[in-house]
Amino acid sequence: MDKEKLLKIASLSKLSFNQHDLGICLSELNELEDYIHDIQTKDSDAEAFNSFSTDISSLRADEVTSSLDQAIVLDSAIDSVNGLIKLSRRKGDV
Repeated sequence: MDKEKLLKIASLSKLSFNQHDLGICLSELNELEDYIHDIQTKDSDAEAFNSFSTDISSLRADEVTSSLDQAIVLDSAIDSVNGLIKLSRRKGDV
């Protein structure tokens, strides 16, 4: 991706970057683009996708803790639908 294309996307997204952040964003997007290209060109039948670590020794054990009762939470909500809290849109949200 080039600088002009990134500036056009930023403009359409109503984002603004200073020169330093623009360079960082451009570099990261190009790295991401290269990574996606590498994945797309791999022969998935010949080689297992193994970029993720299978080492789970650094993960902590799950700890079950108590939480609020769903009925109490939904009763406290202004509006709920199908067991979920319904939020109103803020001004300017699409």
